[in-house]
Amino acid sequence: MIKKVMEDYKVLLRSIPAATVSLFFVSVIMMNLLANKELISLPYLALDCGFVVSWVSFLCQDMICKRFGAKASIKISILAVSYTHLRAHETSQD
Repeated sequence: MIKKVMEDYKVLLRSIPAATVSLFFVSVIMMNLLANKELISLPYLALDCGFVVSWVSFLCQDMICKRFGAKASIKISILAVSYTHLRAHETSQD
Protein backbone atom coordinates (compact mmCIF):
# COMPACT_ATOMS: atom_id res chain seq x y z
CA MET A 1 0.00 0.00 0.00
CA ILE A 2 2.81 2.44 0.89
CA LYS A 3 4.51 1.63 -2.41
CA LYS A 4 1.33 2.50 -4.34
CA VAL A 5 0.93 5.79 -2.48
CA MET A 6 4.54 6.72 -3.21
CA GLU A 7 4.07 5.86 -6.88
CA ASP A 8 0.92 8.03 -6.98
CA TYR A 9 2.88 10.96 -5.52
CA LYS A 10 5.68 10.48 -8.06
CA VAL A 11 3.22 10.55 -10.96
CA LEU A 12 1.40 13.53 -9.47
CA LEU A 13 4.58 15.54 -8.93
CA ARG A 14 5.72 14.79 -12.47
CA SER A 15 2.37 15.93 -13.87
CA ILE A 16 1.92 19.24 -12.08
CA PRO A 17 4.22 22.05 -13.26
CA ALA A 18 7.18 22.46 -10.92
CA ALA A 19 6.70 26.22 -10.68
CA THR A 20 3.17 25.77 -9.33
CA VAL A 21 4.20 23.19 -6.74
CA SER A 22 7.26 25.22 -5.71
CA LEU A 23 5.26 28.42 -5.39
CA PHE A 24 2.67 26.60 -3.29
CA PHE A 25 5.32 25.11 -0.99
CA VAL A 26 7.03 28.47 -0.54
CA SER A 27 3.72 30.22 0.16
CA VAL A 28 2.80 27.65 2.83
CA ILE A 29 6.19 28.07 4.48
CA MET A 30 5.91 31.87 4.33
CA MET A 31 2.39 31.78 5.79
CA ASN A 32 3.74 29.85 8.77
CA LEU A 33 6.78 32.08 9.20
CA LEU A 34 4.81 35.30 8.91
CA ALA A 35 1.81 34.24 10.98
CA ASN A 36 1.08 36.68 13.80
CA LYS A 37 3.41 39.31 12.34
CA GLU A 38 1.33 42.44 12.33
CA LEU A 39 1.05 44.31 9.05
CA ILE A 40 -1.81 46.74 9.75
CA SER A 41 -3.55 47.35 13.03
CA LEU A 42 -6.51 49.69 13.03
CA PRO A 43 -9.44 49.81 15.45
CA TYR A 44 -11.67 48.10 12.90
CA LEU A 45 -9.06 46.03 10.98
CA ALA A 46 -6.18 43.78 11.93
CA LEU A 47 -4.18 42.31 9.09
CA ASP A 48 -1.25 39.99 9.57
CA CYS A 49 1.40 39.05 7.01
CA GLY A 50 0.43 35.35 6.91
CA PHE A 51 -3.04 36.31 5.76
CA VAL A 52 -1.65 38.56 3.03
CA VAL A 53 0.60 35.76 1.69
CA SER A 54 -2.18 33.17 1.86
CA TRP A 55 -3.74 34.35 -1.40
CA VAL A 56 -0.74 32.85 -3.27
CA SER A 57 -1.37 29.39 -1.83
CA PHE A 58 -5.08 29.64 -2.60
CA LEU A 59 -4.29 30.66 -6.18
CA CYS A 60 -1.92 27.68 -6.61
CA GLN A 61 -4.44 25.27 -5.10
CA ASP A 62 -7.12 26.63 -7.40
CA MET A 63 -4.92 26.02 -10.45
CA ILE A 64 -4.07 22.49 -9.30
CA CYS A 65 -7.69 21.67 -8.48
CA LYS A 66 -9.07 22.94 -11.79
CA ARG A 67 -6.46 21.17 -13.89
CA PHE A 68 -5.77 17.95 -11.95
CA GLY A 69 -8.79 17.56 -9.66
CA ALA A 70 -9.57 17.84 -5.99
CA LYS A 71 -7.66 14.70 -4.99
CA ALA A 72 -4.46 16.07 -6.51
CA SER A 73 -4.97 19.35 -4.69
CA ILE A 74 -5.48 17.57 -1.37
CA LYS A 75 -2.40 15.40 -1.87
CA ILE A 76 -0.19 18.39 -2.66
CA SER A 77 -1.48 20.32 0.35
CA ILE A 78 -0.87 17.34 2.65
CA LEU A 79 2.65 17.06 1.28
CA ALA A 80 3.35 20.78 1.82
CA VAL A 81 1.93 20.85 5.34
CA SER A 82 3.79 17.65 6.28
CA TYR A 83 7.04 19.14 5.01
CA THR A 84 6.47 22.38 6.91
CA HIS A 85 5.63 20.47 10.10
CA LEU A 86 8.77 18.34 9.76
CA ARG A 87 10.96 21.41 9.24
CA ALA A 88 9.41 23.07 12.28
CA HIS A 89 10.42 20.14 14.45
CA GLU A 90 13.94 20.13 13.03
CA THR A 91 14.48 23.82 13.70
CA SER A 92 12.98 23.64 17.20
CA GLN A 93 15.59 21.05 18.20
CA ASP A 94 18.50 23.35 17.27
